[in-house]
Amino acid sequence: MFKRLSLCKKQLIGEQKAILSNISWLSFEYTVRMIIGFFMSAWMARYLGAAQLGTLNYAGAIIVLLHPLSKLGLDTLVIRSLVNFPQEKNKILGTVFWLKLVISSIISLGLIATGVYLFLGTDNTEFSLIFLILSSSILFQAFEVVNFWFSAQVQSKYIVAIKILVFIVVTLSKVALLILQVPLIYFAWIIFGEAALEASGFVLVYQLKKCPFKLEWNTEIAKSLLHESWPLILSGLSIILYMKTDLVMLGSIVGEEAVGIYSSATKISEIWYFIPNIIIASVSPSIYAAKEKNKKQYYEKIKDLLSFLIRLSLMISLPILFTASPLILMIYGPEYLAAGTILKIHIWATLFVFMGTGISPWFIAEKLSNYSFWITFSGALLNIILNIFLIPKYSGVGAAISTVISQLFSGFLINAFFSQTRIVFRLQLNTLNPLKFPKKINKNT
Repeated sequence: MFKRLSLCKKQLIGEQKAILSNISWLSFEYTVRMIIGFFMSAWMARYLGAAQLGTLNYAGAIIVLLHPLSKLGLDTLVIRSLVNFPQEKNKILGTVFWLKLVISSIISLGLIATGVYLFLGTDNTEFSLIFLILSSSILFQAFEVVNFWFSAQVQSKYIVAIKILVFIVVTLSKVALLILQVPLIYFAWIIFGEAALEASGFVLVYQLKKCPFKLEWNTEIAKSLLHESWPLILSGLSIILYMKTDLVMLGSIVGEEAVGIYSSATKISEIWYFIPNIIIASVSPSIYAAKEKNKKQYYEKIKDLLSFLIRLSLMISLPILFTASPLILMIYGPEYLAAGTILKIHIWATLFVFMGTGISPWFIAEKLSNYSFWITFSGALLNIILNIFLIPKYSGVGAAISTVISQLFSGFLINAFFSQTRIVFRLQLNTLNPLKFPKKINKNT
């Protein structure tokens, strides 16, 4: 009996080590990408100028809008299925590979046809060629199945190693292009090359590690996964609409230079959005545990989390508010000075993003995840409506105002409209006031 307990304890410690190692590798990848990527984007912005940077970002934003469709909302479902049914790995991974390959091919060919039409029917041949190149990169989505396998095995270090290696190659290539002062079209090829290299790296890891699975097709698994994935597809589309609709609408209504100015400002304000996710990943287990033991302690933990995130967002937002223009001037140069006003407004979205993310453990603990989709969708829809009215009059400033208002709505105000979420709205409202915290938290708060 004692030997069995000792064995279980060793297995538990082994699992914990594997999970911590996995998180460390994923965090390392994100940190490397964030820091180096930020400096590279600043260098590219200075070299390309607002108009050319806008052309590249405008074309990229249109392509990214269709990424949720090519992913089919299957990512988390596949990993869950591999963990629960390891004996079906060949059928699961094979089915997902062929599903992704077919849908990504259809989307990519449709976008390529659109690019050809734009190339033949408009004078903006540079945008059309960039659009064509970036459209082709969607074809590589199918090779993510290798990533799913390693994630399910809690062995993401192999995939992270490939991604970091590709990132280094791509970064060095960008440095070379910037030094050689090549035309814009080469940077589009770099984006395409990154997708192609990652896919090749996934295949290489698959071969070197001799992964024990074959790509088989199973109709029943396909039907089951697609039936479950459609809400996730819609949720993914809502999130992408939230993140990219400003760029697409600015490009179509005002012009590509406005996209370049706006994206330089949002690069600074959105770089902080990963912070609440890392914090929540650490504290959410204790919140879930408290719900089962002590309701008061449960809400106290959520209140403490919200309070911390709000103060953290203000520590980020206030310094940037007062240094926005000098910061833009230092990072991007005088051509982007108009982005300073945009940044002063857009940075306040950070407060409501942190507030909205801060209550995500509550939605999961209360089994109200379905509300998350409707909240995100409502925010994205409001953002589009506001952009229609504000962008023609105020350009990038209007887009920034739309973002802040829609984040205020989806991260905070919308919780007052549903009886199930009104309790967390009151908690958010009280937490916003640093002088007033509820002394007692219960179900009727």
